[in-house]
Amino acid sequence: MKRFKYQAYLDEFPALADICAEREGAYCESIKIRRMTPELLVTIPHITEYTGSLVDIYEGDEAWLVSNEGVKGVDPEYHFDSNYAHTSPRYDPGESILEACDRHTTEPELIFWIEFGLGAVDHRSTKYWKATVYKPSKDGETIEEMIAEARAKAIELVKAETAF
Repeated sequence: MKRFKYQAYLDEFPALADICAEREGAYCESIKIRRMTPELLVTIPHITEYTGSLVDIYEGDEAWLVSNEGVKGVDPEYHFDSNYAHTSPRYDPGESILEACDRHTTEPELIFWIEFGLGAVDHRSTKYWKATVYKPSKDGETIEEMIAEARAKAIELVKAETAF
């Protein structure tokens, strides 16, 4: 991405500058602006990490909620595996963006979604990231309404499971 355009995005979204500082040394492929959708809000960011003698991969996506209360992270789904001896695979299911909004009790003004890849395979190194800034929907359900709907569906499922 061209330096002047990149800097203009960081000036427009100051919280993104703090998140981008963590990506020092990695190439920014793109920054896009989109509107929040119900599909986005039920998405769970994920991270995959794999280590080995010829492989070192750390890639996936991360999400942050930006509000007047600050920047808060969304817990990603996490997969780890290794071909080194005595190393156990790990897994964490993560949370959806909607669940993170509920946990942080905030309705975000923006959502930052960062897709990244940092890795070396056969001694070939790659480092990149790209961001999407999601602004609130102009019309449709609020996040608060979607959380209430998700809770009601969960209660229905639990009642159905326990009624057999």
